[in-house]
Amino acid sequence: MPARKRPNALGKSRRILLTREFASVYSKRRSAADEFLVVYAAPNGRAESRLGLSVGRRVGPAVRRNRIKRLLRETFRTSRLTLPGGYDFVVVARIGSANASLCDIKLRLLALVMEAVRRCIS
Repeated sequence: MPARKRPNALGKSRRILLTREFASVYSKRRSAADEFLVVYAAPNGRAESRLGLSVGRRVGPAVRRNRIKRLLRETFRTSRLTLPGGYDFVVVARIGSANASLCDIKLRLLALVMEAVRRCIS
């Protein structure tokens, strides 16, 4: 059975998966943070932006960490038209994000992405 195409899916081409790609974004040292999230940004020379996630064990058990990752991916996927293109974003979840709602995550992530991009430009 052929794979079903999902045009709005967050496929592998829109995610940061390799350690060296994470290290490249971290090395640029352009970030924005609040009590829930830290967003690192770096230009990637592509048309679309990519997302990398880091949710450590300090945030909580696996169920909670996976929930946060799902919320972050969904926010990135649904906001792709409002996000600036051509950047790699690595999002690090902090302990405070453990009980956050989708609305909280969305507002905070979008604001931090814009701030991190502003810091890349200046």
